[in-house]
Amino acid sequence: MASYLHLGITPDELHQRVSGPIWQRWIDQEPALQPFDSLLDPAWVDGPDRDQGLGALIRLAAQDGGDDELAAIAVCHRMRPAVLKAIREFGFVDDAEAIAMGALWESVRVFPWRRRTRAYGSHLSHDTRHRMLRFQTTRRHPHDRFQCVLVGSDDLIDWAAAAGGRTAQAEPADSSAESTAELIDLLEWAHRSAVLREADIALLRDLVTASYAVTDDETPWMARGATSQAALSWLAQRNGTSSRTLRRKRDRAIHRLRQAAPAYLADVA
Repeated sequence: MASYLHLGITPDELHQRVSGPIWQRWIDQEPALQPFDSLLDPAWVDGPDRDQGLGALIRLAAQDGGDDELAAIAVCHRMRPAVLKAIREFGFVDDAEAIAMGALWESVRVFPWRRRTRAYGSHLSHDTRHRMLRFQTTRRHPHDRFQCVLVGSDDLIDWAAAAGGRTAQAEPADSSAESTAELIDLLEWAHRSAVLREADIALLRDLVTASYAVTDDETPWMARGATSQAALSWLAQRNGTSSRTLRRKRDRAIHRLRQAAPAYLADVA
């Protein structure tokens, strides 16, 4: 029996089923797949076209795109490293592997490919982690939305949204995914520009996870978010460090982001 990670079809089996007419049809529909000889091409790992190739598979797989379940399985195979990482982080949950694959499958099938046109792996990883947390805390405040790394009265997602020409307070309730996409773009730019290290980005991401892990229906709205002491304590306990240490690292990362804001805005203008 294949692993949950393979969704019933191993990579070799999927390669055999897709090779030939199906692969050619995919290329005809999505020219971004032309640089790849097959689903097993090493270019999927380190080739310069792997991000756009993944985007092509996602468009084929999305329900409002090609609605092709074999393409959806191919995307899930490509996301295996990210899923394994999520499973390790949520290993304290029963059936974490099944939950992770279910969350990834949903994320692929409803992916907003018309709006998101790059950094596909990062978006899928974020969406999958969010769905895993939602699965474990199904009753949420009706105004719940992503809250990232509050420092003082500022919110990083709100800052990223304002950088795009609007304020988060004016956003409709269903636009948190768009703000999240802008946040991911910001963090990726910061990484490419050496503003943030990989460890800084991992910390910000893990604080978002922590904020959802500790929030329930009884949590006051103003106490939610990754700045809360509960979130810091949760992450510190899992990492074997202190919340004071995490707070210092978080504040340094946010300080560097704010200093780099003019360069970011000029770069994306």
